[in-house]
Amino acid sequence: MDAGIVELRATIGTRWVSGLYDCAEALIADATPMVGRHNLYVTTATPQGVTASNAFGTGRALCNADMVRINRILFDFDPCRPKDSNSTDAELGMARDRALDLASRLDAIGWPAPSSGTSGNGWHLAYRVRLPADEATASAFSLIYQALARHYSDDAVLFDSTVRNPARIWRLPGSINLKGPNTADRPQRRAITRVPNDWLCVSRAAFKRLVEICTPQPAPDRHKPQPGSFAVGRGDYSSLDVVRWFEAHGHYHQPGPRLGMHFVRCPWEATHTTESPPNRADCCIWEASGGSAWPSFHCKHAHCASRTIRDVMATWEDGDKFCAQVFGGAA
Repeated sequence: MDAGIVELRATIGTRWVSGLYDCAEALIADATPMVGRHNLYVTTATPQGVTASNAFGTGRALCNADMVRINRILFDFDPCRPKDSNSTDAELGMARDRALDLASRLDAIGWPAPSSGTSGNGWHLAYRVRLPADEATASAFSLIYQALARHYSDDAVLFDSTVRNPARIWRLPGSINLKGPNTADRPQRRAITRVPNDWLCVSRAAFKRLVEICTPQPAPDRHKPQPGSFAVGRGDYSSLDVVRWFEAHGHYHQPGPRLGMHFVRCPWEATHTTESPPNRADCCIWEASGGSAWPSFHCKHAHCASRTIRDVMATWEDGDKFCAQVFGGAA
């Protein structure tokens, strides 16, 4: 147990009941008879100033102020569904796909393999870390979770941005999620976690890299055109699906290392005096960052140094088709 002392917490009727453990065998022995009868949770951070009794019902609930070290970064994807109901297999599959996408993106920036699995209704990733439970870590977590929520949450799946506080409880692996009625299409499921054979800690450098990626960048070109003032049409370019646009022209390559960033083939690559690298990292687009901001474009080649997303619009002339809205109203 990385935390040293772990709280086992259960919902019994309308009450929360807890026990503090520094012996995994004692925790398992007390938890096993409660599986299928109560919802069971554990803490993951390291507390100080508390004593383990290794007996259920004798401890108090731990709070953020008790915690001195963060041992897990927890990412939770929960399908949107009727209140107090379990997820369907299809809904759970959507949550799993989002989680695996995030794991792939984190792998690309040097994060090790996480543990992963289901809480019974959603899908989660857990990364091992050793971070102080201080204001600096809390601020970094806030940036990360807010950015990921903006990127991954929609009407189908919610990225839970609240599971970042030090005393956060986490569903006990092997227990059964009793949140909703057990029905054929929305069954109660067992919480399952798969741990890599070599479960490494996230390095400080890799953690810092994600914080940098999730830190808001100054929005490029926030000017909106007036109707008829821009030659290519009346699209509201803050709603331009820039990825689909480049895909339609056969110029999309792959996602970049930052959220909302993508590597693409330059529309003017025929004029470049040097070849692009295999990953096309010399030419990028960024999705719109919200508000009135437009997507942006940048090519590192000298011929294109001054070109912006406006030049792409003027060259392809069909950007309007990929805007969700027209300027001044819904499409």
